[in-house]
Amino acid sequence: MSRYRRAIALLKETIDRAVAARARARTACPHLPPPSPEPIARAEAVFSNVFPISPQCGLTPQEIEREIERYFWHYPFEFGGRLIDAHHVGFRGLRGRHYRRYLHIFPALLSLTGGTLAGYTVLDVGCNAGFWSIQARLAGAERVLGVDASQQNIDQARFIIRVTGLDGIDYVVMSAYGISKRRIGEFDIGLFLGLLYHLDKPLMALERLYEVTRKIVVIDTRVTWSRRARLTLRADVVHDQNVTSGLAFVPSPKAVIWMLHHVGFRQIYVIPRTTLRLPPDYLLGLRKAFVAMR
Repeated sequence: MSRYRRAIALLKETIDRAVAARARARTACPHLPPPSPEPIARAEAVFSNVFPISPQCGLTPQEIEREIERYFWHYPFEFGGRLIDAHHVGFRGLRGRHYRRYLHIFPALLSLTGGTLAGYTVLDVGCNAGFWSIQARLAGAERVLGVDASQQNIDQARFIIRVTGLDGIDYVVMSAYGISKRRIGEFDIGLFLGLLYHLDKPLMALERLYEVTRKIVVIDTRVTWSRRARLTLRADVVHDQNVTSGLAFVPSPKAVIWMLHHVGFRQIYVIPRTTLRLPPDYLLGLRKAFVAMR
């Protein structure tokens, strides 16, 4: 090989290494430091999905029962001693799967906000019946807005607010693709929990989320096992009460990181597994939670 060709080869190798190093730095995603005992205790103390029926509810027991029967219950609740368990077998139990998810996600979030959401505004995208919106409000959020593309989900969330008398939470029918600063304003914290893997345009949804979030987003999603940045197209099978295009891209962990960086988030962390009491899909690496900061 001539001296000229060796110089060209060396230059190309140097450029390739520099590009690879830059890519590794850009897609680095360290673990968020595990929460200290204080935010864990705070999260445990404020959690509830058991509520008395508000005296201002204005509904008779018979009317409440008819409303309960109208909906598909993805999350379990108890109102005035009446247990409404989740319809999906794997989601049942007031302290079952969703409570364990909560103890994975909320202590990590509270560790970044001084142990409380007091003074923060929260947007809950794909809010379903409002389970996570309620938890944000109980953790002290000043104002919470839940959005969901399903009118029935929003009706169900509003029914829960009416029955319990909880305040500080509003709900709007809106898809993840429809949120914008012009339509709903800005929020300090965005919750994007259990939604990303149901979307056929995930990058668009994350761009919208970035536009309306000032500080922190929390993303909890099913993921594939691939070590590469991949989106796997699958049929999206959901209950009739939810809205779907029928197809969705399930991301690999690296794809989540790349997409979050692409839309503008500068710091991205994985919420670490700190207990074996997590649901099996988290323990197997088939579901992960991320924190992204502007």
